Amino acid sequence: MENTYEIIIIFNKKEELFKKNLEEIKKYLEKIQAHIVSEDDMGIKELAYEVKNNRDGHYYLINFTVSSLKIIELNNMIRLNEEIIRHLVVKN
Repeated sequence: MENTYEIIIIFNKKEELFKKNLEEIKKYLEKIQAHIVSEDDMGIKELAYEVKNNRDGHYYLINFTVSSLKIIELNNMIRLNEEIIRHLVVKN
C-alpha cells in the first residue's frame, strides 16, 4: 500500500551541487517507484546554527507517494550523501 510523504531537504547552497544532488534524489525516487505529487523550491535560507560548516542552505520540498517499505532505503541513500546538510521525511 502506498502512503503520501513529504520530504524537506537542505542542500549545500552551491548551485551546481544543488542541481546535481536534486537530480540524483529524483532519479532515486523514480527507481523506488515513487510518484512525485508536488515540488517547491524554497530557495536559500540562513540556518539557525552552523551545520556541517554551513551557515546557509538551499531548501527543497517534495510531496510524493510510495510504499512505506521504501522509506528506509530513501533515508539511507540521503544519509550517505555528504553534500546534503539535513533532511526530514514526514508521513502525511
